Amino acid sequence: MTRTTTAVFLALVFAAGIVQGLLTEMTGRCLCKQSGLSFVQRKLIEKMEVYPISQSCDHIEVIVTMKNSGKKICLNHQSKWVQKIINAIDKQRFS
Repeated sequence: MTRTTTAVFLALVFAAGIVQGLLTEMTGRCLCKQSGLSFVQRKLIEKMEVYPISQSCDHIEVIVTMKNSGKKICLNHQSKWVQKIINAIDKQRFS
């Protein structure tokens, strides 16, 4: 390769890296794409995971794994039912 070709190639690789970084920064890396459901029957939940606000996602995420299907569902962390469940879990964990 000539010097010019090498320089152009390196410039394109560098520019692609910057663009990729910008796209990731703008869209975030939240696990939930929407706000989620406000209610799920508690007896159908196998596991509940709460992800706090982080550098990669600007809101709290609550994800439940369903017993029968193993499907993961996002819950709306602002709904009263979800907040009640989170508080109950916190009380059990810290008592």
